[in-house]
Amino acid sequence: MALSDERSQPAARAKELGDRAASSREKAKADLEQDARSARASAQALKLLEGRQVNVTLRDGTRIDDCNLVSSGRNRLDTLWLFIDGEDVFVARSDVIEVSTTVDTPWAA
Repeated sequence: MALSDERSQPAARAKELGDRAASSREKAKADLEQDARSARASAQALKLLEGRQVNVTLRDGTRIDDCNLVSSGRNRLDTLWLFIDGEDVFVARSDVIEVSTTVDTPWAA
């Protein structure tokens, strides 16, 4: 009995590892899909702010206050086009942590 148990252990371990790998792949796929949905929602929210005065917080802690969001990017262009003090500034979307409006609007909740 002990010899057959020893022979079945590697097979059981291999099956367990295979199941774990399959589970990891499914989780990674679900996480990627969630990230894609979140990115689309983020892009749509930024598009709604185009043409408005906004405050932008960057990853390095820098804040850009009271600027005009000209464009949130088009056709895979991952930059925000901001108009600040008479100058055009382009900021990588990946560097942006937060974008908020500078004034409360009547339709903002």
